[in-house]
Amino acid sequence: ATNTGRTARALALLVCIASLSTTCDCAVSCNITGLWNAELSTNTMIVNVTQLDDVNVNVDFWWPQPTSHFNGSFSQGTFKFNNLEAMASTSPYPAPANSSVPPASPCSLLKFKSGPVWCLEPYCQKQIGPAPPSPPSPPDPETVMPMYTVDGAAEAGALYPNNQPAYYYMNYTGSPGWVVHLSGGGWRFLNTNSSDANDMEFVSDGLPQGYAGHCYGKCDGILSNDPDLNPLFHTWNKIFVPISGTSFTGDRDSLQPYPVRGKRIQTVVINDLLTKFNMSKATNVILTGGSSGGLATYLTCDRVGEQIAAANSSIRYSCLADAGFFMEHDAMDGSHSIADSFKESYYAWNSSVGTNQACVEANKASGNDWKCIFAQYVVPYIKSDLFVMQNLFDSWQVNNILKIGCSGYNKPMTDCSASQMAALQKYGSDLRTTLLGSLAGKDGVGMFTPSCIAHCQSVMNEHPEALWYWPERWSIVESGQSFFPRDTFNSWYLGNVTRKVQQCAWSPDTCNKLCPDWT
Repeated sequence: ATNTGRTARALALLVCIASLSTTCDCAVSCNITGLWNAELSTNTMIVNVTQLDDVNVNVDFWWPQPTSHFNGSFSQGTFKFNNLEAMASTSPYPAPANSSVPPASPCSLLKFKSGPVWCLEPYCQKQIGPAPPSPPSPPDPETVMPMYTVDGAAEAGALYPNNQPAYYYMNYTGSPGWVVHLSGGGWRFLNTNSSDANDMEFVSDGLPQGYAGHCYGKCDGILSNDPDLNPLFHTWNKIFVPISGTSFTGDRDSLQPYPVRGKRIQTVVINDLLTKFNMSKATNVILTGGSSGGLATYLTCDRVGEQIAAANSSIRYSCLADAGFFMEHDAMDGSHSIADSFKESYYAWNSSVGTNQACVEANKASGNDWKCIFAQYVVPYIKSDLFVMQNLFDSWQVNNILKIGCSGYNKPMTDCSASQMAALQKYGSDLRTTLLGSLAGKDGVGMFTPSCIAHCQSVMNEHPEALWYWPERWSIVESGQSFFPRDTFNSWYLGNVTRKVQQCAWSPDTCNKLCPDWT
C-alpha cells in the first residue's frame, strides 16, 4: 500500500484492515512521525514502513500469530523520513523475510492515539477525510534557568558553605502556578574521626560544573516545559534551589570553618520569589525535591507552607517528596552508622530549628528529637498536602544504609549471595511497612512506590531521562494496566485519592518486569 504525491510533513497514515468486503470503516489513527500505539481486539498486526523516496513510503502489515489483546507501543527500529524520525516495528515477533500484505482477513479493530486521514486497505489506498494536518509542533526548547542571587542574602547570613550568598535558578513564565524544586546531591556529616563540630566531612553542595541552569544536566520530568512530557505543569514557573548540604535544615551560627545554613537559604529564596516575582499572587505552589532534596521536602514542607500562607492564605500549596524517605535502619552487619551520622549532624548544624517543629516538640522530652531528621518520624506531623514518590528498594539506601556490598550501578544482582538477597528483600519490606505506618490516618496522601532498585523518579537523576514518564521503561502494572509516576501524581493533584504501592518482593521476572537489576 503506497501513498504518493504528499510531502513527508503532511503524511499521516491510518491503517485499517478490511473485512472481505471492499469497504473500510476506519477508526482513529496516529501520525507516522510518532509511536505506533495500537489496541487490537483480535489479532496483533505488525506494521513495517519502508521509505521509497522523498515523498513515498511503503506500508506492509501482517499477523504473525493470534493474540487476545495487545495494548502498547510498536517501538523497535527507527528510520528517517524527510528528516523526521518515525518508528518501524517488528513487534515482539520477527518480520517475515519477504514481508507483504496478507490476504484479506477478518477485520481487527485498530484504535490509534492521534490523528487520522489516510486509510490503507489491502491492495488499495484512498483518502477518507480532509487533507492531512501539519504534524505537531516540535517540543518546546529545553527548560533553561538563569541564575538569580537573593538581594540581602549575605546580610541575612544566608550563605552556602563556600560563602556564596543564597541563589537559585528560575524559568519564569508568568504563570500563576509555581514548582519549587529543592536540589539533591549530598549531605554534610561530621568527620567520623573527630568530635569537633568544626571538622566536617563534605559530601557535596551546589551543582557539578556545567550543570548550572540545566538542573541535573537537563530540566525534565516535572521541571520540563514540554507539554507532552509534563502536561499539567509545563507552563508553570520552575525554580531550582541548589543543595545546602543539610536538606535545608541547618542554621549554625558559626562561620568556621564554613557556614551550614540551609534554613536561612531556603527562607530568603522563598521570600525573594514572593516579593520580587509575585509568587504571593500565585494560585498554586508545589514544593518538591529529589534525594536529599526529597528529604528536605518532608522536613520543611510545613515551614515553607506557613511562609507562603503568611503572604497569601488562598494559595493552594502541596509537597511532592521524591526519593527522600531515608530510613533509620541497621546495615547488614547490624551496625547503625547512618543513624549515628545523621544524629551527630542534627546537633552540629542546629537542624532542630529547621526541621518540622511539631515533630521536634513531640520528641524533645524523650531526647529523641534528633529523629526528626528522618522522614519516617516527620511524616505523621505534616499538615500540608503531601505526595510520596519512593522506590521501595531505593538504590542509594541499599548501598549506603543497608550496605549490601554485592551490587551497584552497572553490576548484576547475580553477584549477591542468598543472605544478601534475603537482606535486600527484607529492606524493601521494612521500607513499605515503615512508610505505610507513618501515613496511618493520612488517607489524602498520594503515593507512587514501585518495588524497584532505583532512586529519583520525578526528575532526571541517574537515568538518561526522568522516570517521570517513560512508558517503555518504567511503570507499575496492576491488572494489566500501566501506571506511571507522572499520571499517578497528576491524578492525585486533580483531586483523586491515588495510591500505587507494589506489595511484591523485588523481582524483574515476577514483580515488576520493567525494573532493571539496578538503576
